[in-house]
Amino acid sequence: MVSKYAFFAVAILFSLLINYVELKAQEPSEATLVINKIEVKGSERVNALTIKAAAKIRVGDIYNPQSVSQDVDAIWSLGYFDNIEVEIEPFEDGVKLIFLVTERPVIRDILFIGNGKIKTKNLEEVVELRKGDSLKSYLEKFGEDKIRELYQEKGYYFADVVSVEEESKGYVDIVYHIKEGPKVYVKEIRIEGNNTFLEKKLLKFLSTKGRKFPKLLFSGIFNKDKFEEDKDKIKAFYGGGGWLDADLKSTIQFSPDKTKMFIKIVVEEGERYHVGATNITGNKLFTDSEIQEILELKKGDPFLPETFQKDTQNIKNSYGSQGYVNTVVKASHKYSQDNPEVDITYDIEEKERIFIEKIIISGNDKTKDNVIRRELLFYPGEILDTEKISISQQRLVNTGFFDNESGIPTNIDYEPGSKPDTRNVLVEVKEGRTGLLRFGGGLGANVGLFADVSYTDKNFDIFDFPKNWKDFVSGNAFRGGGHVVTLRLSPGFQRTEALFSFTNPSVYDTGYSLG
Repeated sequence: MVSKYAFFAVAILFSLLINYVELKAQEPSEATLVINKIEVKGSERVNALTIKAAAKIRVGDIYNPQSVSQDVDAIWSLGYFDNIEVEIEPFEDGVKLIFLVTERPVIRDILFIGNGKIKTKNLEEVVELRKGDSLKSYLEKFGEDKIRELYQEKGYYFADVVSVEEESKGYVDIVYHIKEGPKVYVKEIRIEGNNTFLEKKLLKFLSTKGRKFPKLLFSGIFNKDKFEEDKDKIKAFYGGGGWLDADLKSTIQFSPDKTKMFIKIVVEEGERYHVGATNITGNKLFTDSEIQEILELKKGDPFLPETFQKDTQNIKNSYGSQGYVNTVVKASHKYSQDNPEVDITYDIEEKERIFIEKIIISGNDKTKDNVIRRELLFYPGEILDTEKISISQQRLVNTGFFDNESGIPTNIDYEPGSKPDTRNVLVEVKEGRTGLLRFGGGLGANVGLFADVSYTDKNFDIFDFPKNWKDFVSGNAFRGGGHVVTLRLSPGFQRTEALFSFTNPSVYDTGYSLG
């Protein structure tokens, strides 16, 4: 009897399993679902067409969860909604895609309550919310921070701001409630723990000053960010002198009425680090002793990070002066575990020596090539000497022919030559104004009343005649030869003077001048 009932149970389960498999086989898979309709729900002010246009999915597309997720991000980026959900419903042998959106309220007004010391107009400028915008909560909170910062810049250290939203029928008023508090002035700044340097010296690093006369210069207003920068300056000063573990801590106290601030800075100097061993590896051109002579930091000297960087550059410059411009100097330092010492290592990768193939000059619309070349201390075929290049660049700047106001009147760079060990030197200049017109006048006992007009051009070319009147007017004549010309006229009632001077500082590009 038991086996008979068991047989019927197995048969029923088997029949149900076959029917379930047949039904699942008849259902369309997610990969074949066609989107037959796209609908938007929840939008009242934002047009549904705007939302659909932000999405890339269109009716007739195959449903793809990843594409839907990307469209949700695109709709979110419109900035109009607080929440976006997606629903899928069966629709005409496919599915209907529904975007359920929750609109952000529109800002109707922005109000400030409690601001007696700062005008509402100034507060509106620092708040990034605007009337008519959709509310973004992060901008509302950001506005609190900006208002608080503005008050602290004015000296209201205890100022506090809280924003409240008053919402009604899809619109919202943002109200910033402000507690200004008293205006606070720095009364005193004390530094303790400074065993090496006088307090007076360390105070010079502080842009934060106590209130004193004249108040226009010493307002005594405390700025937290600037104060942190001030502490970093003192810490950097100690570190630059070898006190690598130096640290600073500060405490702030206030008077009972909270109008006066008392600042105390405690310096923890630590020990001063000195140079231990100096190791040099990879050098073939120079011996260890020759490189040691280049270095400013010697064994037993205080370890100065700035000098350490300078020594690294000095090694590179020494190689560069011998044509090894691609030399790499990897400088590293290691702290001793037993003593306050720093072991230094210079790992040098010399690479190949480089020669100059060509010198290419550009940017000189008016100044002649030979005027530029005579300031250069290097020539094609020579080794590429970085020291000569640096001096040459300074010589070009000193001529005054080029645009010093631009900050980069001249630049010298390299490009690969026709061989691996050659470089073309690129000399780029930016033309500047070289003429100077002056007006003046005066009254003298011997000459009476007189006027004075003078013109000086340091990049004149007496042989550069204009081809036409346009050349003369545009300044493309009598320019670029490096000659110095001065014209001066001093008309007066009792005496009139005129002056003309001409100097060629380098006749035929030699070291001789003619004037």
